[in-house]
Amino acid sequence: MNQNLKVLCFTASSKRPIYLRHCIMQMQLQTYNVHHVLYLNSNEYDSAEDEHNYLDLLRDIPIKKGNQLLAAYGPTASHHRNHMAAIEQVDWQDYDLFFKIDDDDIYKLTYIESAVADFNSRGWDFSGEISKGHILNDKWKKTKDIAEYISDYDYSGKEFMPPTFAWNKTCMEIISKITDIQGSEDAVWRKNLVENPHLKTMVRPAGNFCYNIHKDSILYA
Repeated sequence: MNQNLKVLCFTASSKRPIYLRHCIMQMQLQTYNVHHVLYLNSNEYDSAEDEHNYLDLLRDIPIKKGNQLLAAYGPTASHHRNHMAAIEQVDWQDYDLFFKIDDDDIYKLTYIESAVADFNSRGWDFSGEISKGHILNDKWKKTKDIAEYISDYDYSGKEFMPPTFAWNKTCMEIISKITDIQGSEDAVWRKNLVENPHLKTMVRPAGNFCYNIHKDSILYA
C-alpha cells in the first residue's frame, strides 16, 4: 500500500464525549496512516466547574503505528475558528491531503485509503462523497442515499456532503487565509473552492461514508 502522501484529519468537537471517542477510534482503524488533530471546546471553558474537558477519556485509545493523535481543549469560537484551532496544532505545510472528519458520522475502514487512491488517479484539488444510505436516529436507511446539504444545491454535478470534504495543499492555503466565518463554515469553504476557476472539484465514489442524523442534528431531523 502506498503511504507516501501525508494525510491530516481534523475534527472540532464540543460536548459529545461518546461520539468523540468513537470518531478517534474510527480514524485509528483506517487502513491508511493518518495524523488526527482535534480541538475540544466549551463555552464554559473558563469555569472551575466545567466538566467538558474529555482529554482523560482519550488517553487509553491505542494509536496505530505510523499514526499521530493530537488534541487540545479550549474556549468555543466560531465553527471555522474551532476547526482552524485543530489544524494549528501542527505545521499543515508538512501534509499533502486534508480531511474534515465530523465526530458523529461513520467512516468505514477504507475511507481514507479509497480517497487517497482517487486523488492519485484523478488529481482533484477538492472533493467529497455522498452518504451511502444514512442513519435516522435508530433507523438504518440503507437504500436512501444523501448527496448534499440544503445549502449546497447550487453546485449541480458537484454535490457531496461536508463531513467528507477533502482538499490538497493549494486549497488549504485558501482556507487558512479566511479570518473568520459567522455561522456555517461548510458553505463558505465550498463556495471559495468550488467557484475558484483554477481548482478541480470532483465527487469521489460512494460507499465509505454514512451520515448520522441524530437528535442533535438540525438540518434533516
